[in-house]
Amino acid sequence: MWKRHQRRRNIHEDEYRQVVHDHIARTQRAWTEIIRPSLVFGESEIVVPSEAIMLVDMGIHDHDASLLCHETEIEGFCNYYFYDPKCGSSWTDVSLAMLNHYHVNEHHWQHWFFYSAAGDGRCYEMPKEAVLEMLADWAGEVYLDETKGAVWHWDGYHAKMKLHPHTEQFISDLLKEHSDW
Repeated sequence: MWKRHQRRRNIHEDEYRQVVHDHIARTQRAWTEIIRPSLVFGESEIVVPSEAIMLVDMGIHDHDASLLCHETEIEGFCNYYFYDPKCGSSWTDVSLAMLNHYHVNEHHWQHWFFYSAAGDGRCYEMPKEAVLEMLADWAGEVYLDETKGAVWHWDGYHAKMKLHPHTEQFISDLLKEHSDW
């Protein structure tokens, strides 16, 4: 029988929660101030279904909520990024936190990539609303550092991402057209 150990509260947990709240606020702000207006009011060659925009509108308030409510993520990420010697930290804890986070948050490309028993993998196409939320997540970094944003993230990490060709093309086309993201 599995028994979950009693979690010790990290002395930095309030700081961790503030960092997460700030990240969520930046993502929501990027959606409402940068991404959404460009798609709704701008002239675009790229067709973005209105249903995808509506779904992000309805779901953006839950962006990365698992970072604040799932014990595996709180313990793994808080103890990794805000080390407390009384709590310790292990690579296993942070790996489980990452795995959980990707599984419950569809806006991460890792949610759509599956490894096979043979060691290779398969990419599934991301729904448009998941892509848009991912772009808002990346674009929110501009509020921390004006040199960063969705284009900066794409340019720096695209080569490491495992994406379905349609998803990759959709992201590439959007960021070519909206280089200010």
